[in-house]
Amino acid sequence: MSLRRSFIPLMLGISLLACQAGPPSENYSPAGAPAPSANYSAKSAPTLEAIRLQGNTSVRNKDYPEAMRRYRQAADMGDAGAMNNIGWLYQNGRGVPVDYAEALRWYRQAADLGAASTRCSTSACITRMVG
Repeated sequence: MSLRRSFIPLMLGISLLACQAGPPSENYSPAGAPAPSANYSAKSAPTLEAIRLQGNTSVRNKDYPEAMRRYRQAADMGDAGAMNNIGWLYQNGRGVPVDYAEALRWYRQAADLGAASTRCSTSACITRMVG
């Protein structure tokens, strides 16, 4: 019981120091993103950023199933920003049931690829889980 009591203030303190997870960022650009697969031609292949931006537009239009589809497409191509955005959808229950464990899984995948914004998202997610 005392462990839980000491854990909650610690997590609340961390969340106050970290930023709150906001809507998906339009300006995130993955470093070292893999090249599109061979079945795409250079002229017809949408870029990872374009796919993610289409997902962001869907979020602004509150079309969350379409946003999830776009983000998953970009995440399958290795886009850490899209993985972070999928976590945000799960954390906030946008188009999917609220699932903090699934949100953390996506945030961790994004962090493993170097997305710095996942620190804030992870902190906010843990705070909601505990609080």
